[in-house]
Amino acid sequence: MINLDRTEGWFVLDKANDQAVRFSNGEIVNYGIYDEALEDCYGNESVVEFDSLPDSEKKEWLKQITKDSEEKINLIKKQL
Repeated sequence: MINLDRTEGWFVLDKANDQAVRFSNGEIVNYGIYDEALEDCYGNESVVEFDSLPDSEKKEWLKQITKDSEEKINLIKKQL
């Protein structure tokens, strides 16, 4: 089950290509603090909440957090 609380926070959206800013490994960056997201903005980028992301980016973020959750569950299972 997806923890929808993890859709909270802030994203930096590049409006030119309709994509959220990503880490070098390709994962979407989710900021916990608005001001930190704002400091990372360049040119045509803006700080948005999850609901304002394009659908393709929402799907990618949900896929990313689901993967993270599954990996944590599997790690816990191995420790039992």
